[in-house]
Amino acid sequence: MTASFFSGDYNFLQQNPNPLPQFYTPTGDWMRVEENGRTRCLQDGSGSGEGFSCTLKNIMGKVVGSRYQRFLDNVRAYHYFPLAILKDSYVTDAYVHLTVTPESGCLNNMGGLVFGLRNITHFFVLSLDALENKITLFQFVKGKPVERSVTEKTVPAGQAYVLSVQVEGREAKGFINDEEVSRFDAQRPIEGYVGLWTKADSKVYFDDLTLQQGDQKRVVQC
Repeated sequence: MTASFFSGDYNFLQQNPNPLPQFYTPTGDWMRVEENGRTRCLQDGSGSGEGFSCTLKNIMGKVVGSRYQRFLDNVRAYHYFPLAILKDSYVTDAYVHLTVTPESGCLNNMGGLVFGLRNITHFFVLSLDALENKITLFQFVKGKPVERSVTEKTVPAGQAYVLSVQVEGREAKGFINDEEVSRFDAQRPIEGYVGLWTKADSKVYFDDLTLQQGDQKRVVQC
């Protein structure tokens, strides 16, 4: 399995059958959805938020507000991160963008653009959060998310947003709808695969993942 991973063969991680033929989907409930003549990628984690956990969160949210959500994050509750890795997408200096529509979620309603993925425990995510209204640049280190930048931004659920990342050497700039919201200098050049990401019970649609490296441009639809 280790040799397969580092040679770029991720089929051993694949859901069976493959819901997204152009992606490796090691975690999550991914599917292709036909809507208005187009095919979209959907990660529907709503089943994981049903029942007692969601009810408790709603009650505690009314009592203590956002402090309960921060408590869940601090104790690493609901740290389940569905991931879809685009095949043959290893890039270095590149411009990558993606349309993300956060549809719903009780515990979380987050969707993001993965970049610089070297392996399944080391990668970056530019994520929007429709519950807490913020844009966060995460760096996953040994499988644990580390916040590198946080920008407060109203992102109502049910609307489409374009998340973009410009990578040059060690620097990554993040944008939402062409507005710069983050900038980070890493300790080493940022390079790796790109993909799609959500958290916990988020239900999120993804469209038009686009990679541009030099004069080469690739647009991926589900």
